Amino acid sequence: MLRKNRLFTPGPTPLLPAAQFAEASFTAHHRTADFRNLFTRVLADMKEFIGTQNDVLVLACSGTGVMEAAVSNLTSPGDKMLVLTAGKFGERWTALGKAYGCQVDTLSKPYGETFSLDEVRSRLTPDVRAVYVQATETSTGARHDVKGIAKLVRATGNDTLLVVDAITGLLLLTGLGLAGFWGEVLALLSSYNPLSALSSHTFRAYMVAGGIGTVLTAGYFLWMLQRVNLGKVPAQWEGKKLVDVQPIEMLAWAPLLLLTLGLGLFPRLIFDVTTQSVIGLTRLLGG
Repeated sequence: MLRKNRLFTPGPTPLLPAAQFAEASFTAHHRTADFRNLFTRVLADMKEFIGTQNDVLVLACSGTGVMEAAVSNLTSPGDKMLVLTAGKFGERWTALGKAYGCQVDTLSKPYGETFSLDEVRSRLTPDVRAVYVQATETSTGARHDVKGIAKLVRATGNDTLLVVDAITGLLLLTGLGLAGFWGEVLALLSSYNPLSALSSHTFRAYMVAGGIGTVLTAGYFLWMLQRVNLGKVPAQWEGKKLVDVQPIEMLAWAPLLLLTLGLGLFPRLIFDVTTQSVIGLTRLLGG
């Protein structure tokens, strides 16, 4: 029996099968046209996903490697850096700053908490070269007020830099995760590429339509549940004992529940059957 390892860690996460297959494919030489086209597309997609017109850098390392690069390239030994920390990964900024010879001023809060803007303002002196903070602390899930901190840094009028580790907070910073339903739809949009026969504009139109359908469906279910569970009891049922599910109803539902559970655990059972039909349909609709 094959066993699949699943990671439930504040760091590495399971990869999509499509990404794993891509890593297992041939390696393109970095000076070839194929690689340049791929890398150019990745950079353009990252700009759109993050919501910036500035350059995006892709580093072949872990998140800690990017954090180290942010310290070693933006500071010099002796520079003063302000670290705002309330968790394990915030503490990593402090360790990196000391390793590179910076004067580290640390504003610490207990795990799971955050700091007030007044506390940040009091530590933001003119000699601070850079401020380092997490968008959300990966080890606890606490969210920091990055927008408020950015306004404080700009208000100093100096060349002070604000460096934000957004490994687990990028959706919050870009606004993609403000609502559960839209967060799911737009996260899917960022994770999957359309088929070559389907234009990106058509693909986005489908995703928008899917998002609207998701919201309308959620609204309908809420309305239905309100009518069923919270409505006034009809006169003919007053005083009678009612049960949630009759045995005959459970017997009818059981196969559907088992099927839903099975397809949720093993989606390939349905995807392997429908994939070719879906590909044909999208090519037809995509022109």
